[in-house]
This record gives sequence, structure tokens and C-alpha cells, in this order.
Amino acid sequence: MLGIMCVPSLPIELVEKIVRSADRQQLGVLSCVSRTLQAITEPVLYDLVGDMGCRRTIHAMRSVLRAKRSYRRQYVRCFSINMSTWRQCHTSQLLRAFFRLLSDTLQVLPDLDSLHLIGLPPCEAWVLARCPAQPLAFVTSLPPSPSLSAWLQGQRRMEILVLANRYMAHWDRRVEVSSPALPNLRMICASSNSLQQLVPGRPVEHVVLDFTIDNKDANEYGEMKKTFALSSSPIHTFGIHFRIAPRNHYITSDLPMFISKDTEQLEDVTSLDIQVPTFDFFDALPELTNTVQTFPNL
Repeated sequence: MLGIMCVPSLPIELVEKIVRSADRQQLGVLSCVSRTLQAITEPVLYDLVGDMGCRRTIHAMRSVLRAKRSYRRQYVRCFSINMSTWRQCHTSQLLRAFFRLLSDTLQVLPDLDSLHLIGLPPCEAWVLARCPAQPLAFVTSLPPSPSLSAWLQGQRRMEILVLANRYMAHWDRRVEVSSPALPNLRMICASSNSLQQLVPGRPVEHVVLDFTIDNKDANEYGEMKKTFALSSSPIHTFGIHFRIAPRNHYITSDLPMFISKDTEQLEDVTSLDIQVPTFDFFDALPELTNTVQTFPNL
């Protein structure tokens, strides 16, 4: 650990390297040692806000919002909330206060490069309306909604979009945006409905199908593949991420990606990414060979 007396004796570049190798707890301690270390440490400490548990995340958001420390806002490049990992039980009153705090925080972070919002209830998608950021990457478990579509409609810089909808009641919905939105989109993970809406006319090179076992519509899978040809760039990577449905269906060989042999839209694919939640539910292992053969240039 650096001490007060050692800072003047070290080149500032070396101190910066030491700071960047410290963990978050050490960074917090270092920022309190001296004003010199505070100036060096805070840009690293506040580069990422989130993924620290409930209490520490709230503390970080309040710290960013403090008027006397408003300069910290310019340091924040990645903001991440994952409420699905928080084990604390909260009353509805506390949750309302948290979402107001989250909205206020997003409002003062216009320079984000990455934004992750996981585990938020669908009714709290309104917090996006106050977010002026144009992130390069956006990951969320919020289902498609007018609030989500309206926010994505204003995005011009985004290259990576992951829509990991965890709410089966909203599975048939899709994101609705016009053609000027998301002009730089290169990677997308979403259900087939949203893929059919967002791939055409955009330079998408990496597509990941978020597939629930309840969704066995072969026609919908075929229509999704047809959208590949509508991308303004060749799609080189195709992923299928299986998700176990609430009734714990098995992944069987009668699913559309295993019975579809049409290779017309798959000629440009050179990388196939298949993910399963657990092999305990995977009864289609022998079919993987046949599936790989439908990608001629894999």
C-alpha cells in the first residue's frame, strides 16, 4: 500500500500504474491518503459505478450526485446495476426511493460508454427517459416496452445491444424503432421478434438469438434467418442462447434450429455460439453435428 511519504519519491506514471492495479477497496483507502493520491485515484475508482452490492452501489451513486463532488461525474464511463444479485429485502417505499436515486444518477452521466440495467422490474423502465447518455454498449433484462423503444430511438452511437428479457409474460413483445435509430449497431442479442425489427438496414455482424424453450415456432425461426440477408453487413457470428422456461422443458431435437436445414441465409456465418443453461436439460446433443453442417463456411 502506498503511503503519504512515498508519493513524492515516485514518478507520477508509476504511481498511476500502481493505482490501476489496486482493487476497489484499496482504491477507496488510497483516495483518502492525500490530495495527490485522491486526484490520481478517483478517475480509476469512479470509472465503473455498480456491481458492488446494494449498499455500496447506493453510496457510489450518492457520491456522484454530491454538488461539491460533481467533477466525479466525468470519470464515470461504465454504470451497472444488477438487482437480481441483491439478497436484501426492501420495502416498496425504499425501492421507490432507490429508483428515484437511480434516475437522478443516470441524468448526470452523459458520457457513459457502457450501461447495464439488470433485474429492474418492467414498471421501472421509465428511468431510461432521464438518461442522456449515448453508450457504446447497453445490456438490460427489461422487456420491450414503449419506454425502452423511445430511449433506443434516440441512440446513434450504440454498437452492442443485449436485450435479455427475463419476463415470459412479455416474450411476444418486440422493440419498435425507426430506421434512423441505432445506425452503428454491430452486435445484438434478443428474441426473434426484436431481431427481425433491429437487424435490417444496420451493420450487424454478430447476432445472438435469445431462445426460450416455450418458443417452438419453426416459422418464426425461419423468418428470423431471412433477416440476416437484410443486414447491411455480412453476419459472421450466429449465437443461440437457450433459456429454460418456467416449466423446465428439455432442449430436444424437435426445436426449429435442429430441424431447419435451410442454409441460404447462413453462408457468411463463420462462427457458431451455442449456450445451454445446463446439460441436464439438453437432450439434443447428437443433433449438434447436423446443426453445424447447416453452416457451410463455419
